[in-house]
Amino acid sequence: MGSGSRRFYTTSEVAKRLGVTPPTVIKWVDEGALSAHRTPGGHRRILDSDLADFAARCGYGAVEGTVVSPRSDDGLTRVLIIDREQDFAEMVAEFLQYKGTFRVAHATNAMMAGFHVGTLQPEVVLYDVDFTEIDIHVLMGLADSGRLLLMTSLPSSDVLALESSIESAQIVEKPVKLDHLLKIIQGR
Repeated sequence: MGSGSRRFYTTSEVAKRLGVTPPTVIKWVDEGALSAHRTPGGHRRILDSDLADFAARCGYGAVEGTVVSPRSDDGLTRVLIIDREQDFAEMVAEFLQYKGTFRVAHATNAMMAGFHVGTLQPEVVLYDVDFTEIDIHVLMGLADSGRLLLMTSLPSSDVLALESSIESAQIVEKPVKLDHLLKIIQGR
């Protein structure tokens, strides 16, 4: 993009750049959190400078081309959600991002989890214990760099043993109440 050119993005393009769903972008626009223009057909279009301002304000970092900088010293709490259930992970991520004090990533497989650990450097990891692709030693490493919240629907003796073997681990029972989870992440 040249310095004099203006580029408009669709809600789908913005969603892809920020790692959220198009309905989330539409909600941000409708609530006034993200500025947008309407086409004669009623479609939302986001100006590149408005996207950059929103991304910086909400802790997404600088938007360059199609890449959002995943790590900056913006004062936001970095949270990684590792859960095989995509819908659940997206719901929690969107809730935390909406609260405005979090930078959130989510992974539904071990490869994406590893990528996000490296780029996001999470302070809090929400880990579904039914997700068996990650070794206990990796979990211990995650716990060394921040807080580890073990999500489970049934805290079995295996989960309790895992919690006791990892110093910073804490059990969070599913189904998770989002306001309760927010308090746990905030340390209240």
